[in-house]
Amino acid sequence: MKEIKLQLDLHEGPIWPNINEHPTCEDPCLCTGIPAIDQDSELQKLDRDLQEIYISHYSFTHGVAYNYKQYLHDIPSMLNIMNKIKTKINSYKGVYILDEITPLLLHDMKWKKESSYKRIYLYPNFSDGPISTRHFSNTVRLCTEIPILDNDDTLKRLYEIIYSFYASHLTTQSNENTLELKKEEINEVIRLWNSFKNRLKELEDGSFVILDYAIPYFLSQLEETN
Repeated sequence: MKEIKLQLDLHEGPIWPNINEHPTCEDPCLCTGIPAIDQDSELQKLDRDLQEIYISHYSFTHGVAYNYKQYLHDIPSMLNIMNKIKTKINSYKGVYILDEITPLLLHDMKWKKESSYKRIYLYPNFSDGPISTRHFSNTVRLCTEIPILDNDDTLKRLYEIIYSFYASHLTTQSNENTLELKKEEINEVIRLWNSFKNRLKELEDGSFVILDYAIPYFLSQLEETN
């Protein structure tokens, strides 16, 4: 299955281009590498609509200014467009979505904090984690640099279990580390990640946001086994 990443950026997106298959990308093509999606006029319009709202929060007249109040006001509209984008993409077979946008919007709508917060990435591969902030740390010890998380015994135990699970199913192909999992093993790792995410949500205090690459990936792997 092919992944479709949804991510906000001033220059690309929100339907992120696949630069490996499309080093150059011109409108209106979406350039995901999946022809049916790239030529979908409805998705093209939704992509433009969300990007226009996102860009409208910035002003470049005197340096760079950001209208956070307008951003908060626009979050419901942005979430509405996001739901339409995901529904449309999910109507195509052979794809799965990595959505960075919805968690950020929901976080900001709930906490309304203009101050920065950390992004906690949950990864489906061994080399990056399996959990990391921007500071990648391939270690058995949970290391998010957020004390409330790093000192939580439940999270530490779950992290060690997930790390050990990854390590015990690791194979090397073409100099790359990959996980070789059977159907029941995929179900088990999804269960572990759901437990981890649920605990993160219990500890949520506005200082971090969860960006889950792991569960969507493993769900796509599960679908391929059926």
